[in-house]
Amino acid sequence: MIDYGITFVTVVLMYALLAQGLNLHWGYAGLYNIGIAAFFAIGGYTAALISSPGPNLAVRDDFVWAGDLAAVFRQVPLIGSLEIWFVIAICGAAVVGGLFALPIGFMTLRLRGDYLAIATLGVTEVARAVILNERWLTNGSKGLYKVPQVFPSILPPADYEKIYLVVVFVVVLVIGMAIKKMMDSPWARALSAFRDNAVGVESAGIDTRKLQLQVFVIGAAIMSLAGALFAFDLRAISPNGYTHLAGTFLIWVMLMVGGSGRFWGPFLGAGVVWAVWSWSQFAPGWFSSADARFVIIGLLLICVQLLAPKGIGGFLSRKKTRGN
Repeated sequence: MIDYGITFVTVVLMYALLAQGLNLHWGYAGLYNIGIAAFFAIGGYTAALISSPGPNLAVRDDFVWAGDLAAVFRQVPLIGSLEIWFVIAICGAAVVGGLFALPIGFMTLRLRGDYLAIATLGVTEVARAVILNERWLTNGSKGLYKVPQVFPSILPPADYEKIYLVVVFVVVLVIGMAIKKMMDSPWARALSAFRDNAVGVESAGIDTRKLQLQVFVIGAAIMSLAGALFAFDLRAISPNGYTHLAGTFLIWVMLMVGGSGRFWGPFLGAGVVWAVWSWSQFAPGWFSSADARFVIIGLLLICVQLLAPKGIGGFLSRKKTRGN
């Protein structure tokens, strides 16, 4: 039970980080991005390729290069025990995700509403096609299955989730503090003003195109960072892990349930939605099936939108205000 609880909290924190990236896009800037799975996948594959060993010819791997950064750094005295390679890998994933978002944002942010959603959906399909077909880079449908363990000398592989929960918590805490600081800045207030009244912000002389591009790149980098954390948690990745369901739909539901435009919304939404999604497998009969999960999550979203349109975070905030 304790092991399950550790795994549950770890996954919730990683999903909350994904939802925080979406919160920047939708909650603060009103950018309708449904291409989350693309940045999720880019982060995971970048981190895995940077840190994993090269191809194994005995099993006919198709990819031709991997950085093997973990093995290289572990050979360096003192520095090797600090697992600096992990920091480089997740930061590299965030940088690559942000760089990938830059031209996409430049081309698509002229669009609004449904048109932007369709464009970002197309980006996800392109990313999935590249992952499946460019086997020299990603190993195709086989995926990457030798992602190294973080801090292997502290705990045995059987207890890996315990130390990894601490690692994820520290990363999420650092990123969360940075986001909170960012959201308290004039830059964030300009974003919120743009979301509510784009014409008014433009008439005030603010470069809204630059503003949108900045938040799009930052949000995408956070999503890619979350993808890297997932890769080191599972220690194996494949194209099947980046479907529209797991990589986009669930994150949108988490944000809507928790409350968009609020710092704690993604955390609340990730906890509630993942609890429903994962615990339903223990229900009897039909209720434990995949179809039942879709129905239950759909009903949850409908109920929250009817009873608390601004999400759980908005509902709690309103109750607190009334109480005072």
